[in-house]
Amino acid sequence: MLVSLHPTPIPPVLVLGQVELLPSLSMIPLVPLSRQSADLLDTNIRSAATRLQVQKASSPISKRRHIVTAIQPADLVAALEAARDA
Repeated sequence: MLVSLHPTPIPPVLVLGQVELLPSLSMIPLVPLSRQSADLLDTNIRSAATRLQVQKASSPISKRRHIVTAIQPADLVAALEAARDA
């Protein structure tokens, strides 16, 4: 199972004199990726209905990475090609 430290931040390091006390990794709860909320990249997604529509049409890599965007891999390829030709 894939896990992430998101959304729990790592507690700060405590410095006492010359000794740094790091928090134990066992104290940091791990959140399975399947339960994390997706990141919205498009600024025009303003409703739950639009979000679901864009999410269903998103690319396989966007779905794997839990990203909601209308950008497709072909869009990125076209942009890179246009930049190279400019």
